[in-house]
Amino acid sequence: MVKAEKTRQAYTLGLRTFLRVNGFPDEDTALKVMRRRGADEYLLRFVSGLQSRGLAPKSIWLYLTGVRAWLELHDVKYTAIKLRRFLPRKEVVKETRPIRRNEVRLLLGAIHPSKKLALWTMWACGLRVQECMNLRIRDLDLESDPPRLYVQHSKTVSGRRICFIPGDLAKALKEHVRGRDPDDYLFPSEKGPGSKMHHNRFRESFYGALKRAGLLRRDASGRGWIYSPHSLRRGFETELLSSGAPPIVVSILMGHDLGVTQSYYKPTERELAETWRKYENSLRLDSEDLAPAGKVAMLEERIEALEEALATYEKIFNRLSQRDPMLLKKLGLRGD
Repeated sequence: MVKAEKTRQAYTLGLRTFLRVNGFPDEDTALKVMRRRGADEYLLRFVSGLQSRGLAPKSIWLYLTGVRAWLELHDVKYTAIKLRRFLPRKEVVKETRPIRRNEVRLLLGAIHPSKKLALWTMWACGLRVQECMNLRIRDLDLESDPPRLYVQHSKTVSGRRICFIPGDLAKALKEHVRGRDPDDYLFPSEKGPGSKMHHNRFRESFYGALKRAGLLRRDASGRGWIYSPHSLRRGFETELLSSGAPPIVVSILMGHDLGVTQSYYKPTERELAETWRKYENSLRLDSEDLAPAGKVAMLEERIEALEEALATYEKIFNRLSQRDPMLLKKLGLRGD
């Protein structure tokens, strides 16, 4: 039984279209003919007709599902394999939905402990899955201010980029690498420190965590998911931009191609660090209620400008009051 009203309407429309395309005057006639000859040729003609009208693959599948349910209800046979070969592939609509800070907390509590720091690092540093899996302990500089890591095999033109590490994550990573060899992989596999974690093992654990956290939901295509490991990287970007960080700096930290017009902007590590530091709080999981330093500075500037404007208006008003003692009464600000 179809519960959704819109789905019922779509199935009804699909059946009506099926009858019309095949020249059947009514359902009874169609069933009588197809019980004798089978439904294959009529289904193929139906799908071809929908395609010629330019319907999206998702719509074709929806209409066809209604017709197939009707055929099966009335015990009309058709060859599913033949039909499947003729059908258009469903379009996979890739979501770019970012994973936000509260969702990261949920996932860290749901994912296997061996994958926890990898997930956290991908989100807090904006890393791709392969970039994270390729990290070795020597790629970290946890004594600098701010702590940082270097992606050695990045998609950037130089092939190497810097990423800064929020303080709470840096503390966890220090404990994670204590006493280990610098050449070891930061996130090793079960085989040992000399073997890196396979990205597919991380993906399996990631989707398992999504399910346990109640975040595993299908995208618009019905075939993919609204979140993927890449959503962690999108979350990094979204948190920084939402906090007011300059888009060009965010692009550099993510290793994006800046294009010709912005390619001459070459900030030093120190300049990048100073800018990043203003927005570090947006990437910390232990500072939910703290506003980013950059936003605080912006609000302070606005308050200062308003105070200056208020002082100026007060001077003007005092001068006008001296010229016209009755001004306050005229404005309704004094009752006597």
